[in-house]
Amino acid sequence: MSDDTFSSGSYSRPRARRASYLPYWFRLRLHDFVARYIAPIAHHPAMTLITGIGLLLSGMMEAFEQVFTDFESLVGPREGVILLGIVTFFKGIADLVEASEWLSRGVEEERQKQETAHH
Repeated sequence: MSDDTFSSGSYSRPRARRASYLPYWFRLRLHDFVARYIAPIAHHPAMTLITGIGLLLSGMMEAFEQVFTDFESLVGPREGVILLGIVTFFKGIADLVEASEWLSRGVEEERQKQETAHH
């Protein structure tokens, strides 16, 4: 049985191809880049600490501006939310890459089990 067919008992049909808009080499390099450089940074405990400090400072600056009318700062709640959004985005991308690795390993293992069971 070739890789292009799906078999369920005595019934075989062509395997549906997944539409991919990005070339394979680009997806492979992007996956490698995210797994190698972004995931360790996004999952580092210091990133959570920096995000917490940034949100705390931006909230305190906003509170000081409300209490003391003469106090003006360059940091506001928008910057804290932007920082949180950036960190959350990087963590999401890193988790997505790790999940795709996990799923592809599971698919390969299942395919090998099915091939050994048929032989």
